[in-house]
Amino acid sequence: MKPSGEWGTGLKRKSIFSRRQSGDLFTRTRMQLTLFNSVIITGFLVVFILLALFIVYKTVLYDQERELKGLAEHETKELQEAGAHRRGDPRGEERLSILSENQVFYYILDSDGEPLQTNEIYPNLRDTFLDKLSDWKPDERQIRQDSIDVTENEGYEDFDLRVLMLSQPITSQGEVVGRMYIGLDISSFYRLFKWILFVFGALAVLFITLGVWLSHLMSKRALVPIQQSYRRQQEFVADASHELRTPLSVILSSVEALEMGDEESDPFTRKMVKGLKAEVKRMNRLIGDLLTLARSDDEGKARLVLKKEEFDFTPDAEKILQTFDRMARDKSITLSLESSRELPIHGDRDKLIQLLYILLDNSIKYTPEGGRVILACRIDQNASGRTFILSVQDTGIGIGKEDQLRIFDRFYRVDKARTRKEGGHGLGLSIAKWIVEGHEGVISVQSESGGGSEFRVVIPLPPERPMSFFY
Repeated sequence: MKPSGEWGTGLKRKSIFSRRQSGDLFTRTRMQLTLFNSVIITGFLVVFILLALFIVYKTVLYDQERELKGLAEHETKELQEAGAHRRGDPRGEERLSILSENQVFYYILDSDGEPLQTNEIYPNLRDTFLDKLSDWKPDERQIRQDSIDVTENEGYEDFDLRVLMLSQPITSQGEVVGRMYIGLDISSFYRLFKWILFVFGALAVLFITLGVWLSHLMSKRALVPIQQSYRRQQEFVADASHELRTPLSVILSSVEALEMGDEESDPFTRKMVKGLKAEVKRMNRLIGDLLTLARSDDEGKARLVLKKEEFDFTPDAEKILQTFDRMARDKSITLSLESSRELPIHGDRDKLIQLLYILLDNSIKYTPEGGRVILACRIDQNASGRTFILSVQDTGIGIGKEDQLRIFDRFYRVDKARTRKEGGHGLGLSIAKWIVEGHEGVISVQSESGGGSEFRVVIPLPPERPMSFFY
């Protein structure tokens, strides 16, 4: 069980979580639809952008590789015309190699890796280029990319050089006597590609923002007919419940009159009248709960229902315990109160009494004979302020972990057969949650199957004021 100190210090965080959970139904639905549509639109947009970037990258890179292969074929043809393969000497006749546009270097190395013919646009980088080539072991013709970080120490300004390199063997009489290496500067292509990435990223952010806005607009419009239908249903439930209260009150009065006037009737008739009276009372409670929940659906009306005042909660708690005393004695349940003599709180008195009635009724119903129910009330003072803590602990049948997430939902019952037997209809805890959240508080449960339950309510209180209203 969680220590009481943690409940006070964690009130703010739990209150925020509770208010988020209790937000308007349609607002949450609209946000979920907006999120779903936004994820779909964003997914398609991201896939499109990645596909477009991939196509652009591969297309431009293919053009660069084709240009590099064209340079290699041209140089090979020049070597053959110059007799470079004669007598196994890859150097052949000395000739001047003119570098084409964007060409970084042109090297011919013998079988031992010694340079026979060299030319580059960055003479100071020759050793750097040759080091890169010495670690490269190409098979036949091969193309690869490499980046070179040029610094001021090498006689140039700092810049990144991206080179597309090709290696092609030089053969004589079927034997490899050397290799030709050609390097092409593709730095401008990478700079252009980075700008394309930036532009596509900016467009993606713009279109994603537009997509989220359109998704929100479409989800809002899509929910309009559903909201109208829901409002009509809500009005019908409230009106029908209100109209049913009068005839049920008449029926109950008539049954009570029959019960008082038929003392000499046979046992079967008395049993039928008693059963009818119990069912009419049950219907009255159900209609009252439906009216309460109908009002709670409208947050503006819910706030108007709460009439907060300063009062002492201890006398009310004692009176409610007396109300349940007979019900507890019928099941041999020990009912006790743990509270200080005075509990000055600020809230809606009627609603908090209704809250306590619901929690005690729930605990006694689901506690077997010979059990125990403890009502504990106190006020905690800590750095975050004053809080009213109400706890109802029992030794009942308990609630499983999987059911604890839903017990505050309307009409949800853990054991439907047992709930029906006990006369419950699954609305009490929903009303209790609405009352607590109306006071900006938190209601929670700690339980396990067969191990009893503890319902704990934490409600923030305003700063303490003089208690003159008690005298």
